[in-house]
Amino acid sequence: MNPQNKPKNLQDKLKQLQQLGFVGREDQVNQFRQNLALPPEDDRRRFLYNVWGQGGVGKSTLLRQFRKIAEKTAVVLFFDTYERTGEFLDNWLREILEGRHGEVSLNILITIAGRQELDKNHWEPYEGVIVRFPLEPFTEEEAQQYLTRKGITDNRIIEVILRLSGNLPLLVGMLADAHPNDPKQVIEPSSNAVERFFKWIDDPKRRQMALDAAIPRCLNQDVIAKLRGEKEADELFTWLKETSFVNERTDGWAYHDVVKTQMLRHKRLSSPQSWADIHGKLAEYYDSLRNDLQLEEHKKQRDPSWQSHTLNVLYHNLCQSPQKNLSLAINEFLAALKNQRKFLQQYAETML
Repeated sequence: MNPQNKPKNLQDKLKQLQQLGFVGREDQVNQFRQNLALPPEDDRRRFLYNVWGQGGVGKSTLLRQFRKIAEKTAVVLFFDTYERTGEFLDNWLREILEGRHGEVSLNILITIAGRQELDKNHWEPYEGVIVRFPLEPFTEEEAQQYLTRKGITDNRIIEVILRLSGNLPLLVGMLADAHPNDPKQVIEPSSNAVERFFKWIDDPKRRQMALDAAIPRCLNQDVIAKLRGEKEADELFTWLKETSFVNERTDGWAYHDVVKTQMLRHKRLSSPQSWADIHGKLAEYYDSLRNDLQLEEHKKQRDPSWQSHTLNVLYHNLCQSPQKNLSLAINEFLAALKNQRKFLQQYAETML
């Protein structure tokens, strides 16, 4: 850009617009700028940045800001969508740092962005020169700032956009780009969002599995077998665990909340019958699990496994047919009032 910050060509104009639309990530931007200002020989200088987070969280946008900061300065290499290219580049980049392809100048800076963090086992020898930047969805303040810059100041519209987007920058931007002037004009983003999440999945079977597997509250291989059969369960569950939107928990695996919300909304709208069928199948599955415990009546509500299975039965029954199952759920809640208070609280939260 020229000294007056006036664009001289289309590329300058695009960079200016991108800069105006950028919000948040102030800590990362300031740290990157301060690092570049250090002499290469300074012990505080870092030479590799790892930006990672779920799809749509703003990794590519942040890299564009880094590129702008690093311009007319050091030699900077940017690698985006590393979840796709890392298979081919990871060994090669580490070989470069090892000096196997010749000496590397101190003026170099490498920035790698992907859905997964760089493997700490493989990159452990270089931790002293790495800065790791995990990205999360916008804070509410950042999302409101972004919408204000887009000309959206109506609090009713902002509230709807934040609720539908889960503060995920990709979805906030998608909803804001329509420039709604009424809350009812905020278009449901789930179809586009799901397509964005799935655009690198070529196998139709895996795409369908990723959509259907959002329905259970918790995932394991047995649950996948109920959805797709024993024959395919091992392969599909192994693949799901490797995706960026499925995280391990103490009780199994689960989708990232933002992704899960979009998947569920898309599934319910696109195939109501399949939605109901899967919930019904899972309700029967968890009902069989709690019956297999063969507990005496007075011991049931004190047993953690029985409680977990019961909450899953409740959840899937209500999702399958709320009109049919809500009154039954309320009656069961009232009948259990004299028992475990903590379990009843979980029961009420599940109903909600």
